[in-house]
Amino acid sequence: MDMDALNAALERNEGGVSGMLDWLATTARRIRKGAPVGLPRVTLHLRNGHTVVGSIVDKRDDVRDPALVVLVHEPRGPADDLLWVRPDLVGAVVLHDAREPRVTAAPGEPSSPLALRRRAAEVAAQITELAGRAVRVDVADHPAAGAEAHLRAVGHGLALVASIVVAFASDDMARAALRERMTSLTLQSGATVETRRDGTAVVLTLPVDPVLWPTEEELRQRLEAVL
Repeated sequence: MDMDALNAALERNEGGVSGMLDWLATTARRIRKGAPVGLPRVTLHLRNGHTVVGSIVDKRDDVRDPALVVLVHEPRGPADDLLWVRPDLVGAVVLHDAREPRVTAAPGEPSSPLALRRRAAEVAAQITELAGRAVRVDVADHPAAGAEAHLRAVGHGLALVASIVVAFASDDMARAALRERMTSLTLQSGATVETRRDGTAVVLTLPVDPVLWPTEEELRQRLEAVL
């Protein structure tokens, strides 16, 4: 593992064992909401000497009876067994394939800067037709490091915007807001999802961490809030 990958893995959880369990549970919840990543695979070393290999799918924070819910993996692969285990029984966690979350990208997402710019032009044409006025869609330059993560994040954002525009087509108020309050949309990558409007210029920031990517409904709500 190179240093960039190591630093990225460590930055996902700056705490200890409890922090890692919380991150895994949060990741699972994001996946259940639609984040396009695979469940991380872990080995839990329990204080009674047993080990469990699987994926954490939830964490129940009941004061009287807290539990981690684990999808148990058999040697041949994931099974249909769920295990409830108390978090305080976990003494150590091994995060397998720790380089980055496995992205399950949809077919057709841009795979190069040129493809990304072409996709942006297609989305601009969609918005322009819907708004009844010219709307420009720009893609910010990627940072010197992390070009692949930037491409992936912004490409996912463009796919969501395209779907949201289709939904706006049947919403008279949304179409009016686009026509009156947006002449340009710029997509960029960053640490967290953000939307802001300066006059008629809207800027959308997509997280480079795919676990934090917004769902279509979450992004639609954010866009509606700034329009």
